[in-house]
Amino acid sequence: MPNSPFRIGLVGTGRWGQAYIRTLATLPDVTFAATYNSSFVPTDLDRDNLDGLIVATPPSSHAVLARAALERRIPVLIEKPMTLDLTEARDLAEHFERADVPAMVDHTHLFHPAYEGLKAIVGTLGGPDTVKSIRAEAGNRGPVRSDASVLWDWGAHDVAMILDLMNAKPTSVRGYSEPAGGGERVRLMFGYANGVSATIDVCNGLDRRIRSLSVDCSDKIVIYDDTVPEKLRSDSKVISISPDLPLTRVIFSFVESIRSGHVLRSGLDAGLSVIEVLAACQKSIACRKTVML
Repeated sequence: MPNSPFRIGLVGTGRWGQAYIRTLATLPDVTFAATYNSSFVPTDLDRDNLDGLIVATPPSSHAVLARAALERRIPVLIEKPMTLDLTEARDLAEHFERADVPAMVDHTHLFHPAYEGLKAIVGTLGGPDTVKSIRAEAGNRGPVRSDASVLWDWGAHDVAMILDLMNAKPTSVRGYSEPAGGGERVRLMFGYANGVSATIDVCNGLDRRIRSLSVDCSDKIVIYDDTVPEKLRSDSKVISISPDLPLTRVIFSFVESIRSGHVLRSGLDAGLSVIEVLAACQKSIACRKTVML
């Protein structure tokens, strides 16, 4: 494998695919080997021409494209959510184990400097054991997608952050859903064995964008708010953070995973855990009952 540049292919040239294209163009160690559109056939993948593949297509197609890459031992970065189906996610994780090549899920907010700072502060306070409660809110006017509900589209980010922060899945989930502003509002409530509670509110029918994560620890509250200039606060104190863009950090991590042969962060195990929780939330919303994990 060459040290530089890394030959990266991209499947999917929609809104988020364009974000990858703009970001990749700024990185000195990366070059485009190929860009594939909706007519792409997975069998066209060539291991000799690719050091890695980014899958930025609608989530219903993630599994088949990522599986094709793994079967050819091509490292893959999958846009969130990993899949929309728990069985597909588990099958993909099994392919990953057999392929023994790096595979990541782009849970972008895990790489945001403000979230990383929040997690570091919580760590200095004692880590998950010091957390009392978590509240997450996210939404905007749209997008209202035909292939992914607000739970799977917006909620995947918040679930990923809470699982990463707590280093564990909740033991129970309860979900509610209702129409809102031409879209949908979903509330999720997580319970942990140690008594920690987490609440997530996501909506794609709002008049403005929101994205925040608030963590109540033993003696202070730490807040990540992506919609204001002061994105990280500990109580009333503003904490300075790196100006790096999260997607740049995602791609750097993917390249380093290819270079080292090991996933550094947000691997398919983390992606599968997010799908397991989202599937339990979907079940809870449908049956209107608490679901145990």
